[in-house]
Amino acid sequence: MIRKKIYNPDSEEKTKDRKIFGGNPTGIFELNDIKYQWAYNLWEMMLSNTWFPKEVDMTRDINDYKHLTDNEKSAYDKVLAQLIFMDSLQTNNIIDNLNPFITSPEINIILVRQAFEEALHCYVEGTEVLTNEGFVDFRDINDDSLIANYHENGEINFTKPTEIIVGDYEGDIYNFKGQRYNLSVTPNHRMVRVNTKMGNRFEVELAEDISLHNHKAPVSGYLNSTKEIEFSPIDRLRVAYQADGTISNNGNVTKNGIMYEFNLKKDRKIKRLLKIIKDGNLKYSEKDIGEYKNIYIWTNEIMDKSFDWIKLDEISVDWGLKFIDELTYWEGSRSGGLLKYSNTNKEAINKVMSVVSVCGLRGGIHKTKITGFKDKNLKERSRNYWTINFVDTDYVSGRSIQKSKEKYDGKIYCVTVPSSYIIVKHKDKVAVSGNSQSYAVMVDSISTNSEEIYELWRQDMKLKSKNDTIAKVYDDLSENPNDKNIVKAMFANQILEGIYFYSGFTYLYTLARSDKMLGTAQMIRFIQRDEVTHLLIFQNMINVTKRERPEIFTPEFLEEIYQMFRDAVDLEVAWGKYITQGQILGLTDDIIEQYIKYLADERLHAVGLNRLYNVSHPIKWVDNFSNFNEQKTNFFEGNVTNYSKGSLDMDDF
Repeated sequence: MIRKKIYNPDSEEKTKDRKIFGGNPTGIFELNDIKYQWAYNLWEMMLSNTWFPKEVDMTRDINDYKHLTDNEKSAYDKVLAQLIFMDSLQTNNIIDNLNPFITSPEINIILVRQAFEEALHCYVEGTEVLTNEGFVDFRDINDDSLIANYHENGEINFTKPTEIIVGDYEGDIYNFKGQRYNLSVTPNHRMVRVNTKMGNRFEVELAEDISLHNHKAPVSGYLNSTKEIEFSPIDRLRVAYQADGTISNNGNVTKNGIMYEFNLKKDRKIKRLLKIIKDGNLKYSEKDIGEYKNIYIWTNEIMDKSFDWIKLDEISVDWGLKFIDELTYWEGSRSGGLLKYSNTNKEAINKVMSVVSVCGLRGGIHKTKITGFKDKNLKERSRNYWTINFVDTDYVSGRSIQKSKEKYDGKIYCVTVPSSYIIVKHKDKVAVSGNSQSYAVMVDSISTNSEEIYELWRQDMKLKSKNDTIAKVYDDLSENPNDKNIVKAMFANQILEGIYFYSGFTYLYTLARSDKMLGTAQMIRFIQRDEVTHLLIFQNMINVTKRERPEIFTPEFLEEIYQMFRDAVDLEVAWGKYITQGQILGLTDDIIEQYIKYLADERLHAVGLNRLYNVSHPIKWVDNFSNFNEQKTNFFEGNVTNYSKGSLDMDDF
């Protein structure tokens, strides 16, 4: 089986001949002429149900979490770690594994929408994200990259990404452009601003809704390092070397170290370099040659021209400010109180911008052309020349930032980090922006062990084993894409969305039933509403495929499906017992087992297959926490909240 073509002008497929997979589509989204009306209805519902994690007040949960029992905290953390993994898996599976083989445009768009509901937002190709190595293109980020986490108080720390998202996207993007600001993001991307009319309140809104006009847009933060880190004479020498130094003897190490040569004319630079040599007690020699002074310095330290030696997680704000100040004495200017730095080396410019972004400053990059250079054939040529203006502020004014919308067809990228905010650079403009999923908001807002939760899958062997088992069926599709594996992946989604997720939700609802973690339960209700639509997507895809491709559903194949459900039940029952340890009020081992079996039966029955267990619902009170089809009492204020917007009329599907 091959992936569908992005554009297929040779196709003559009619609407009535469309298939969920195995078709021959043109690649054009002709949504005025569709075959699967249920898919279009679901898509419209998913759009209308857009919600935002920051809408939920988690204030009380912060205190509740501190007073949970050790067993309750352990279970809470394990459940969140599991949900984060499954959310990440589902996003990547839909974008990379499944959707490329789906040949119905109306189903393509709901799968893209589902991926966005799992991941919430993305950046366009060419955007860079701040890491401890500096700004790095999203395309070059890996699991071991250390991403700058921006917190609402402006502090910055570094963690590995908990999720990396890469996918294809065709649709609207929103551009935010100003003299000092440039972002291009998907409509449901989380944008940040500082509301000057509300006492500089930190606010978050979706890209399609936000206005930055008359507000501040943050562009840098402050390293939270409490260590005193000296900006040493060697650090100053490295700055001088980047500007005016060369390496001698091809870098060969002598008994005195590596020899670096400086050929200087300006008296201020000569005096500054000699001061560095004295402060660092460095071995050197000097020689006058005409108007120039040649200074030779020996050291065992390795110098470079791009500042690759700077690791942002190993410096402090004070170190960074001294580094920037030193730059201006070598390749810059200090006139009229305005500090500037200039260079023809773009890598050096990029590293300097990364230091600016963690020291509470704003840096504006300007590119010009300079002439007077000759190539190897002695022909005159020009070079790009970049200048950074350093401004003592951590924001830009939103007054000049213009918002526009345009069509985009290409790759999109995102990472998830515990703080839920990252620092990005697009077209040499820096911005603080959002990244998080709802689970990340819960983790960062509540848990005292946020990094441990994200790393738990590496430490807890039962969690790792479960994750490996869940992922295997998706790996089978990736390694061997064929008709049966695509259908198996559809059933795997039913299991993931309708058993594994629901099981995790139930534990969190159990805490809420005891008047604990009510904000968490409220957020889970929003998430579960999304999961209901996701269940309906794959339920309908399976039922339609049974009609379109009955030859796939042989007795032998159906037995494989039943065994998938048996294995899933055994896996989830064992997991439920493991995380609760018989210590969570309202969830006994018997209730856990019966509930998981009930969920499996419901998922099988929904796609016309036989129930395996024939058990009743043992905890119907759970429905009181998750039913969006009627008015509910708000967990926090006792107010009646109407959720009719999110109601699901099954007759439409």
